Amino acid sequence: MAKITCLLGFILVSLYTSISFAAYQQELTNTMSEPLRWTLSHANACLKADDIHRVNANGECLAIQTYANNQLPQKNSRLLIFIHGDGIQGGSPADYLKFQATQFVDPHTTSVVVIRPGYYDSYDNYSTGESYAFACNGYTCDAYRENTIATLAATIQELKKYYQPSCTILVGHSGGGIMSSIILGKYPHLADGAVLASVTNNVHQWATRHGWGNWPNSLSPHEWASKIPQHTFVYIVSGTADENTYPELTREYYSALKKAGIDAHFVAVPKGTHNSVVNDNVTDFDKAITDALSQCPALAKE
Repeated sequence: MAKITCLLGFILVSLYTSISFAAYQQELTNTMSEPLRWTLSHANACLKADDIHRVNANGECLAIQTYANNQLPQKNSRLLIFIHGDGIQGGSPADYLKFQATQFVDPHTTSVVVIRPGYYDSYDNYSTGESYAFACNGYTCDAYRENTIATLAATIQELKKYYQPSCTILVGHSGGGIMSSIILGKYPHLADGAVLASVTNNVHQWATRHGWGNWPNSLSPHEWASKIPQHTFVYIVSGTADENTYPELTREYYSALKKAGIDAHFVAVPKGTHNSVVNDNVTDFDKAITDALSQCPALAKE
């Protein structure tokens, strides 16, 4: 019932905003066993790679949802790329940021929701690859590994090649924000800016604080802050009641960006929790995206 309600709500949002939505429906039937589902997903998913529904990147095939009100590709547009968090084992679909994605579509802006390797969306579209997020007996474990970061970076590069945007902004929540912050430094000039919600600074200290070990195989935002190009703009949104990534650790990353000379902005959401800042109390998150879009260079003429 919850899934049906969520889907109906999304349909209403789409109709209200007159946005065209591209997504494949039920690529793999629900009656398939999990091993067979994954086998077919790896074998067949990227036969449909078109950079609107799926992207072939770094040997993996990622499901995406594309929102636009113009014929695609929309060249010289502003491109928003939404990257979700880690979620929980056996949890909900990973496309919860689609509701924000629909809010910022206009004749000059296209939104793309990326489903990270190893996750699926509410239409049962799976992204191939290993998330690593559930490798520790039910606890999230060492999820920000170099090959996963490389796959996301290759996905962003492929989307930029297809759309040829004048400006690209990453919008990441939680683990998606952590991975986005790493990409800003490890793959400089790939994005012009980012909006990072519920991000942390030192992944190894953060994981240790949660009792998950120090995630030795993961990259960390603090390792790449000084390598971010100084023309990059970054907006950070943090709930004051975030008991996952912790506001003080988020502020440490903000301080690292300022020290590196980055145009960084910090927004504290009163009583905001780790997830509420992008799900329920979204005013500051939405404003950060709006402000980031305003920093894009003037749109080039066709």
